[in-house]
Amino acid sequence: MKNEYQINDDWKITTDSRQFILMYRTIPQKGEFKGQEVWNVEGYFPSIGQIFSRVAQYAVMENLGDMKIAFDKITLLEKKLDELTKLKS
Repeated sequence: MKNEYQINDDWKITTDSRQFILMYRTIPQKGEFKGQEVWNVEGYFPSIGQIFSRVAQYAVMENLGDMKIAFDKITLLEKKLDELTKLKS
């Protein structure tokens, strides 16, 4: 059974029976999928803690100029990942 949880417009987490999968959205400017939304795999993670660390790292890197925004995003991601964990139970 696959579950999917949208973090924001550009990132989502999917799960299957063995792992968490972090995905990001792109819209190619050329090629077969030009102009179409495409979801790419960023990585496969065996635990919620590992995927949380990666997502939090990206949130901080995107907002180094404003640490309050980064910490707010991390808090929001913690809540969303907690909800996802409860869905798997």
